[in-house]
Amino acid sequence: EGRRIGRWTFWQENGALGAVGHYADGEGDGPWTLYHENGTPWISGELAGGMPDGMWQVWNEDGTLDPERTGIWEHGEFEIGKQDDVE
Repeated sequence: EGRRIGRWTFWQENGALGAVGHYADGEGDGPWTLYHENGTPWISGELAGGMPDGMWQVWNEDGTLDPERTGIWEHGEFEIGKQDDVE
């Protein structure tokens, strides 16, 4: 009871979209996207059981991908720049 389930949307204090993500049994699970205050995507990736999993992409406020902060989460470790499937 009282656990988050399904798709949730969060808003910033300035009224802009803050984050969109999914919960399963109260833990982040599935796709998540967080947004800069100007409304452009900031961070996007997957959660599994509340932990980052797989490709995570980070964008600058101007909408350009930041390859120095983009990478893959595997077994609780983050590898910056490992982005074989990023276009």
